[in-house]
Amino acid sequence: MNLLLLSTVIVIRSVNFLAKCQENVALGKIVFESSSEFPYNGSLVVDGLFSPPFCFKSLSSGYQKIIVDLIWLYQVDFVRIYGKTIKNDLNVGLATPKSMVIQCYNLTSRLNERNVLFSCPNPGNIISKKIIIEQNTTSPDVMLVCEVVVEGKYSEGRVISNCSFSFLLNNDLHN
Repeated sequence: MNLLLLSTVIVIRSVNFLAKCQENVALGKIVFESSSEFPYNGSLVVDGLFSPPFCFKSLSSGYQKIIVDLIWLYQVDFVRIYGKTIKNDLNVGLATPKSMVIQCYNLTSRLNERNVLFSCPNPGNIISKKIIIEQNTTSPDVMLVCEVVVEGKYSEGRVISNCSFSFLLNNDLHN
């Protein structure tokens, strides 16, 4: 009886957590950058921490870029960038296996916003394993990005989620 009650509580609390869980297929992946100021390297944009001092910072202003290697092929729907400076003018593109770059559309103002959302065109046949985030050559500040969240599906159609049941179980038993 006690085991059944515990399982019910865990399932109910897990459903509440899953509603808040953000799927980020970029979390913990490999990142390359055009330049970085030590110790603020590109890996900080996929560490799950959304605020300073856990942010990537380039060495100089003007054109800069970071590339997130998703390792596997994905159909990418959205790319969210958190914690940029308000003067950073950023563009996001998807690198396809055929070496083409498909531009994503900015759904928020590029300037005067610290967090921006890009929608990536996906008629179902565009797959990518690399996300390219570029700062415009006219940007007066160094490139600063705290977190990159990539939402999409594994190319074989399976939805990817970084929310594991073991995490839910451990979290719920201690709350």
